[in-house]
Amino acid sequence: MHETEILEDKKQTFVEHLLELRSCLIKAFIFWVVSSILVYIFAEKVIEFLTQPLYHILPPKDQHIFFKTFPEVFTIYLKLSIILGFIVGSPLILYQLWSFVAPGLYPHEK
Repeated sequence: MHETEILEDKKQTFVEHLLELRSCLIKAFIFWVVSSILVYIFAEKVIEFLTQPLYHILPPKDQHIFFKTFPEVFTIYLKLSIILGFIVGSPLILYQLWSFVAPGLYPHEK
């Protein structure tokens, strides 16, 4: 097959492109949410790991984390899980982005 014939077979309408983009974005969002939930389950251990260097610097009597309010604890856990959830899920998120972009590229551009 010639290159122009291959490209003509793959042509989609604008609506089909939007539907494919929506599908890829939904899958990427699902990956982000699932990885954020997994990180939230282990949030306490992650915070312990991240604060470990502080325990070496602080004097022994000050080696505890102080939160002013209870919602602050939840907010920190939530922010941590959202950010690390994106980082953990980024390979699958980037794969979804690539699966949308790659069909529109010429073979030499891939």
